Order: sequence, then C-alpha cells, then structure tokens
Amino acid sequence: MLAARQVHAQKIAQREVWFEYLLAAVGALLLTTGVFAGLALRRSLERQARVEEELRRAATTDDLTGLANRFELLRSLDRMIASADRTGRPLSLAILDIDRFKRVNDTWGHPAGDEVIRHVAEMAMHVVRNQDLVGRLGGEEFVIAFPDCDIDAAFRVCERLREAIATLPVILPGGIALQITLSSGVASWNGGDRTTLIARADEALYEAKGQGRDRVVSDFDALMS
Repeated sequence: MLAARQVHAQKIAQREVWFEYLLAAVGALLLTTGVFAGLALRRSLERQARVEEELRRAATTDDLTGLANRFELLRSLDRMIASADRTGRPLSLAILDIDRFKRVNDTWGHPAGDEVIRHVAEMAMHVVRNQDLVGRLGGEEFVIAFPDCDIDAAFRVCERLREAIATLPVILPGGIALQITLSSGVASWNGGDRTTLIARADEALYEAKGQGRDRVVSDFDALMS
C-alpha cells in the first residue's frame, strides 16, 4: 500500500510539474502575443497618424510650393485679424504677383513657369520672419501676412524680396537663366474683415502694375496717386 501511494504521489507530482510547464508555456505564448499585438497596434496608430497628417497637409498646403494654400491662408488671416482686433497689435498684408508670368509660360512652357513659382516661394520664405505666413493665393499670386508688423516694416520686407527676385535669375533645366521681376501691394489692417484688407492690398498691387511693374506700392501711396 505504501509503495502504491508513493507511485500515486509521484504521478500527481509529475502531473503538477507538467501542468506548471503548460502554464508557463501558455503564459509565454500570451506574453508573446501581447507583445506582437502591442507592436501591431503601435504600427497601426503610427500609420493612422501619418495618414491624418497627410490629409491635413493636403488640405492646407499648396502642392507646387509647399506654402499655405488659399484655404489655409484665408483661415489663418481670419485668426490674425481677430488677434489684432483683440490686442490692438498691428497687422499688415502684402499681395505679390510675378510680372509678365504668361510670357514665361508661352515662351518656355509650363514646367518653366512652375520653376519660377517655386523660386519666388523659396525666396519669400528666406526674407520673412518665423511668425509671418507666406501663402499662394492662386496662379502666380502670393500673399504674405505680417502679424505684429506695421506697414513700413512690411514694405521694407517686400522691397528686399523684390530686389532679391530681380537680382537672382531662375536657372531652368539646361542652364538657361531666366530673369523675372515681382510687383507687390501692401496694406495695413485698420478694422474690417479679411475681404477689405485683401482688397486694399490688391488695389496697391494694381497701382504697382500701373506704374511699370517691378515695384512695391502701399495702399496709402495708391490712394494718393
């Protein structure tokens, strides 16, 4: 009987050992599964974040230049106007237009026109401050919004950009150097909405074109002309 009990106890002990092995294996499997599930979830969240970022970028960024597109530009301008109205800080706006841009497309083709637009965008980003917003309004027209900046300072920035554009040619594929010029109209916010501010800057731009292009004109100068 004692021998039989010992055999029985050994069998029970062996089953317990195997059971512990089984529990350990199941635990390791669950742990591994959890790790892989966590990694998969992390990758999924990262992919989702990238997709959302791409969608946001596509909705707010101009494909050709990487600048703010018209939608983002107008939305940001509304925020800047609300801030200027609340704080009393100055706000200026410039509309820039590439002179005789149609001639570029007609003479050298649309790829050359795209290169000219990218060149102006890059030059504009070099002369503005970090808090300024450069956007493409459409076609060959650009907008620079200058928060906390009076019209004289904004005028000087646009003049530096005009001089840089006139000095540095656009190098087309094949080494062709294309000289371009830029006209700009500058206005300062003194109440009203973005439509009013844009219209005043556009009137100044129209005056710059009328005076012979390749120049910067403020809305005050346009009014006095």
